[in-house]
Amino acid sequence: MTVAQTFLHEFEHESKTTHKFLDRTPEDKLNWRPHEKSMTAGQLALHIASAMGSIAEIAQQNNVPMPDFNKPFAQPQNKAEIMSAFEKSVATVKRILPTITDAAMQETWRFVKDGKPIMEMPRQAFLRSILLNHNYHHRGQYGVYLRLMGAQCHQATAPAEMKALAGNVCFTRWKTSEPPVDDRMQLTIRLDSKAVLVSHWSKTDPAGEPGPRKAMWDRSHRPPFQMRGSCIDAVVQNAPNWAAC
Repeated sequence: MTVAQTFLHEFEHESKTTHKFLDRTPEDKLNWRPHEKSMTAGQLALHIASAMGSIAEIAQQNNVPMPDFNKPFAQPQNKAEIMSAFEKSVATVKRILPTITDAAMQETWRFVKDGKPIMEMPRQAFLRSILLNHNYHHRGQYGVYLRLMGAQCHQATAPAEMKALAGNVCFTRWKTSEPPVDDRMQLTIRLDSKAVLVSHWSKTDPAGEPGPRKAMWDRSHRPPFQMRGSCIDAVVQNAPNWAAC
């Protein structure tokens, strides 16, 4: 799988969540803003909707003139304009991204002004940072807008299915002969009495055999695949030695 295909897979998955955020925009709150210096809800939503396609287009070039970041974002007239821009933007990314080869991903991409580079990085880093991460940043920002406007905010980091698993999820700490001094934790999700997902993470690597200790599952925790420093280490169909939940 190429780098572009990996990015496209992530983009297609995350675009579904972005669509849900934008679709919950209150039609009568497009001019609302949390502070006089903030963007309006409409400006932010339209930026989220349209920026992806524009970023994909400039990613094809090696040297791009620095835009005027002081220019105000456009104000949409209605929600339909936002959703239309989103669909067009997604289609643009899906058309362009697969054409970028792995070799092109390693080439240097630049913002230039008066012929001089202002910002430069590998094209792969540009796409990761500006096409993907930039979108997630503004989507989270817009989630705050939605809550402040009294609209329902889609839950982006924890799938709805996790709620049904709440009684089958267990945090355990790996013990040593000494009092716990490490951050090593393990999370097990069980379905039909079988461990189907096991994740553990640690800042240290203490010696000693693991001895699980149950901890309370709190729905406010993120799923294991969203927790900082975590990694999915095993997917098992039958693990009777894991801590019972």
